[in-house]
Amino acid sequence: MPCKKQFIVMISASIIVTNTIFRYKMLSRDDYVAVAFSGGADSTALLDILHKEGYRVAAIHVNHMIRGAEADSDEEFCRQFCKERDIPFFCHRIDVPAEAKKSGEGLEEAARRLRYAAIEETVKKEGISRVATAHHADDNAETVIFNIVRGSGAKGGCGIPPVRGMFVRPLIDITREEVLAYCKENNLEYVTDSTNLSTDYTRNYIRHEIMPRLKEINPLVSSALGRFSSLLRCDEEALESLVPEKGSDRHTLAALPNALLSRYIRRRCEEMGVSPSAVSVQSLIKDIRDGNRYLICDMGKDIVGVCDRDSLIFRKKITEDTHIRFIMESPGIASLDGIGIFGITKDKKIAEEYICDNTSATTCLDADKIKGGLHIRNRRDGDKYCYCGMTHSLKKLFNSRKIPVEQRPHIPLVCDEEGIVWIPGFPPADRVKKDTDENNTVYIVYNRRRQ
Repeated sequence: MPCKKQFIVMISASIIVTNTIFRYKMLSRDDYVAVAFSGGADSTALLDILHKEGYRVAAIHVNHMIRGAEADSDEEFCRQFCKERDIPFFCHRIDVPAEAKKSGEGLEEAARRLRYAAIEETVKKEGISRVATAHHADDNAETVIFNIVRGSGAKGGCGIPPVRGMFVRPLIDITREEVLAYCKENNLEYVTDSTNLSTDYTRNYIRHEIMPRLKEINPLVSSALGRFSSLLRCDEEALESLVPEKGSDRHTLAALPNALLSRYIRRRCEEMGVSPSAVSVQSLIKDIRDGNRYLICDMGKDIVGVCDRDSLIFRKKITEDTHIRFIMESPGIASLDGIGIFGITKDKKIAEEYICDNTSATTCLDADKIKGGLHIRNRRDGDKYCYCGMTHSLKKLFNSRKIPVEQRPHIPLVCDEEGIVWIPGFPPADRVKKDTDENNTVYIVYNRRRQ
């Protein structure tokens, strides 16, 4: 029979988990919940608690094929554990080392990506409504420390969210020690991943070297950091609610305090699948506040933030190798995200309506001299432009205007089948230049602003 102290720990773990589920509204009795089940003490305790609490549960196991026979043994343990309790068991075998080599990712990064992809595949196939992961209070504390050390902002200090979409963390309020006590009191066997014992990985180093020293200062450091991250999450939610909606103009954004402007930038980038670095965010903040200058800021991967007078847009990066081609209809409007808006018409009055402000450029061409239809593209190697009786390479032309190198791929070129007929800001090409006759004229207006 367990001693009184052990009995209290055992009961407390179940009660805390039940309270956590209720407090964060993680699960309802109608949910079909799958536990991400590795066979370790944490996920074993979680699966056992949810099963005993009467939830409809399943287990998803991912064999990453990193540890050979040891991983196969873990898979068999998980399978038998579920079979004895009549719990549906879904298993994925993924050759993570091979996939990491193919993608160029680190093992940890590739394993996480592939594991979540496998889980989501099972969720869709089996009609699962929630996925419970076994992150506990110590995991949260380690995450907070890791984020602080690498210079994260307030969001990093929020640690592991108790709920993120369909993913829930019912153990987030109990410690690793309480998990192990629960397993002992319930005679639960579990497996130990040998890689978790190595301090070669940063998180393992924090777990085995840093956390024990912090516990010498405060034995309840995991709970303390849990409160810290919980308070920060409340602050973060309040600040996020004040962030302007998408589409706010540059002047409105420039008036915001950094706390809100930085969150606006991160939100826009994350919508495009990029988590920008603090350096990129601060650089773009400076650009936004930098008056009417045309500026481009690299936000990571293939996304850039573009400041252009009163606008700020986020779009895919355009380089010298990016092939852009957009067919222009006459009459009509051609809009290229991040490049600008073109209006093309044979009516001079309509053309004048296209002109908005000093971000616009306009020209007129002789329609009879245009070869085929018009299209818009960016520069190519060897491009030349003939105007005012002289032929210029685009490189020399842009050098003469002192156009920054990073802006050159963003300059649209209006072309016909024979080549460039107009570059906004320059006279039209000689071969399509309009004579005195106003008949059969094509007017083109280019507005660099995104509308």
